[in-house]
Amino acid sequence: MDGERGKRGGTSNSAEDLAPGLSDWLRQRIEFWRSSSPRFDCFCKHYQKKIAYKFRRAKSAEDNRDAFAEIEAAYRLLRIPAFRVEYEREKEGPDFCVSSRFGDFYAEVKRIREIAAATKFLDCVNQLMSEIRKLNPSVNVLLFFRLNDGSRENKEDNESYAKALSQAMNPLIAECVGIIRGAEDHLKTGTTTTFSSAVFPDLDVQLTRDDKPCPGSVSPFYPLFYTQKESWKLSDIICGYLQKQLKLESRNVLIVLSHSSNSRRSRKPVKTGGTAEAFS
Repeated sequence: MDGERGKRGGTSNSAEDLAPGLSDWLRQRIEFWRSSSPRFDCFCKHYQKKIAYKFRRAKSAEDNRDAFAEIEAAYRLLRIPAFRVEYEREKEGPDFCVSSRFGDFYAEVKRIREIAAATKFLDCVNQLMSEIRKLNPSVNVLLFFRLNDGSRENKEDNESYAKALSQAMNPLIAECVGIIRGAEDHLKTGTTTTFSSAVFPDLDVQLTRDDKPCPGSVSPFYPLFYTQKESWKLSDIICGYLQKQLKLESRNVLIVLSHSSNSRRSRKPVKTGGTAEAFS
């Protein structure tokens, strides 16, 4: 599916129509990708009904993020001009068929899911970011969720941390709005200031006024939630039911995504045997 063919697809430009039920933060990312990539925008129009169906049938936030991971993979594949991308050519096959003058291959997308506590925590972070963006602040905002002990390595700590943030949301939103509004009038260009939250002690709010301001810029930085079983997730993905998804006697690529702000992206292939390659 190239840009020209994609123009014959759907007609809606609404991210809400394309991805119903997706959080504001993730929906804004899709909108940015579409505005910055004509080929990806055509892809979304062409496969609008199929993409929307994926999000409508999602039963949880994690299901939504799984569908989002497939859309992110399509965006990244389409950034390579030589690639033409078809979405789910076969009903029971890989997610994408990618063709180019260099050869064709199939691509299957899998996302490493968060544990329940991390999902609850991220929902709170997205809610806080959404409320701050409504202010369209004239300063850049960084929400830095720090940990006093440097790690969260057991289930009880994970759950208590997420629960504490959830219970503090309303006063925390009000506090952050007050901090930002107060700083906008006094923060000079080229300077940064940091406030520690009195409502949620593990949060620092860093505000910066750049020479070239970017209104509405809000970014999070948060800790990983460890379960001590991370290696199992990846091995299960590669060695489990994907045998049904990959195409024998064909070139296969496994795209593994983990939506963590603390994870470094790796471009190094992970050898999986046979004709499959995995990228994280």
